[in-house]
Amino acid sequence: MNASWWDLVPAVLFTALTITVPGALIAWAGRARGRMMLLAAPPLSFTVISTAAVLAPRFSVKWGFLPVAAVTVILGLFAVLLRFLPRDRQDAWEGKARWFAGAIAIGGVFHIARLMWALQDPDAISQTYDSPFHHNLVKLMVERGDASFLHVNLVTPGTENGLYPALWHEILSLYVGISGATTPIATNGFLIVVTTLLWPLGIGMLTGWGLRSWRAAGAGALLATIAPQMPHHFTWFGVLYPNLLAYAIIPALLTFFIPIFFSRRGKEGSARALAFFLLSLPGLIVAHPSAFFAFLVLSIAPVVSGFWLAGRRLVSKKGVQQYIVGSVFAAIAVGFYVLINSLTFRVEGLASMRLIPGPWGPIGGIVGGTIRGFTYTAGWDFRDNGPLPFLLGAVAFVGIGVALRSQRTSWIPFAHLAAVFLYLVSYAMEHPFRTYVVGLWYGDIQRLVALVGVTAVPLLGLGSYGIARFIRQRVRLPIADQPEWRIVAVVSAFVFIFGQLNPALHKAYVRIAENMAFDTPYENIGMLSRDEKTLIERLPETVPEDSTILGNPWDGSSFTWALSDRYFAFPHVAPVYDEDAMYVARNLNNALTDPEVCELVNDRHFTHVLEFGDDYLWGGDHSLQHERFPGLDGIEKLGIAKVVDSEGKAQLLEITACFSER
Repeated sequence: MNASWWDLVPAVLFTALTITVPGALIAWAGRARGRMMLLAAPPLSFTVISTAAVLAPRFSVKWGFLPVAAVTVILGLFAVLLRFLPRDRQDAWEGKARWFAGAIAIGGVFHIARLMWALQDPDAISQTYDSPFHHNLVKLMVERGDASFLHVNLVTPGTENGLYPALWHEILSLYVGISGATTPIATNGFLIVVTTLLWPLGIGMLTGWGLRSWRAAGAGALLATIAPQMPHHFTWFGVLYPNLLAYAIIPALLTFFIPIFFSRRGKEGSARALAFFLLSLPGLIVAHPSAFFAFLVLSIAPVVSGFWLAGRRLVSKKGVQQYIVGSVFAAIAVGFYVLINSLTFRVEGLASMRLIPGPWGPIGGIVGGTIRGFTYTAGWDFRDNGPLPFLLGAVAFVGIGVALRSQRTSWIPFAHLAAVFLYLVSYAMEHPFRTYVVGLWYGDIQRLVALVGVTAVPLLGLGSYGIARFIRQRVRLPIADQPEWRIVAVVSAFVFIFGQLNPALHKAYVRIAENMAFDTPYENIGMLSRDEKTLIERLPETVPEDSTILGNPWDGSSFTWALSDRYFAFPHVAPVYDEDAMYVARNLNNALTDPEVCELVNDRHFTHVLEFGDDYLWGGDHSLQHERFPGLDGIEKLGIAKVVDSEGKAQLLEITACFSER
């Protein structure tokens, strides 16, 4: 099937509305307007969708817009109670909101252009370990009509339950179920929405709310996609779509702390912001628990400083008493985080993650990790990327100075220090300290590379705005006589261009392109070729609807279910839990002598085998997992199966040895 780039447009529009409209309606019901509604819409929508997905099967309702609409109405009725709060008395922001919207559009055009270059095809598929699981899980939700994150049993046949952070798949299954679009089209459309709209919106809100400036918001939004760590890292590594979605909403949740803790005398709707914030947390947890723990770490700075400020405000008279009460409140906040830390050891799964070392270890030293953490080269070798990353690092240091000048933003540099600390521990530290600190992220440095980007990008926006203000107020040059918005625009544009020219950013897009390519010269990349994809899409013409197809999931056949509507026995590269299918995959070449093989073939309706050669993911698994399917080799020559369709070297074989017994 030849897809067009225009096929992405409905997917983009649908998913963009899905992650904004439900939350916007709830915020409106709670009398939020303007920028508060803009801030609250996506995270509240996350909670709506994840809650609807859980409740729908409990009431025997098929997954679709009906449960989403019902939960929107229910939460909207609860939000009506917020109308009894006083109206928001928001401070006026400098500049115009259209500057913010224009910045998102300009940055989005550049990012979409480079992302399209990397995708190469509108229905490109990430050729990575987790990719088949993500695509097939969407297909499972659509066919079953159940998108609950509590029922993710894709690789555990015969079970009803399975816990997995499935918000990404819940959203895509809505679109695929209604439109009939393919999962690659839906995935790439939503990828554009998350990286071009959701992520810049959160970054812009964080920088703008901190400085009460639409110009600062625009600077942050424009620069949102120039750091290779976020959102690009999760686009190629893993591929970790759930992490990408969850991390992309973190800046918006951090922004809530500004009106909650740092507004003056209840302005900016602090009580309303607190309600929306608490209501948004379930959506973040379902999007990905590791992002929730990351958010908790980043929230330490604003919460502790916010409690300290709240304690001081209780004492009307300035003096030592203010500092004492403020310190007591700050200590209470610290105690809250100490309690959360101890509670993680009372949950068996979390405790094991923090006590037992994972498969990944440190890869470098403290000095190299520190340089990478502050120069936008985390995840890359700073020695191979020239001076531009250091220039961006300098802009970020200006941003730190700007942030420290105001209580509303002074916590942002400390949140960034926390992110860099986690990255540095995973990069350079050894067990047991390493496992204790970063075990909740599997000790995997790749997940913490992206976290550095979550806090580093807002500093670029603050730094660009600060440089522009300095030029306007201190520099004796003709440019200083220009309106401030023009100076902010020029400075932000220069930083944006430098960021686009950053070799590390180019490498991130190249890595996306390599992982998305159907045919690649790299031995350690790729599973699915164009010929194989074409053959899979043609399966409905040959294979009965009630058939189950066998194949080696390491060679790309694991995408079969998502691309063809024909069930594939191994919908994930590994692990494999279907014992019947595994027995046949190990022994099908003995079908003429082993009666159990044909018995299983007939009982489970294993009718066909996909043969894609030895082009395996990573060139083959280092632990030889790709060699667990020997019974599928050479079955045509043994007279056990015959070729019924082919495309290039890719072949579809029909099992004939057991035909008489069916």
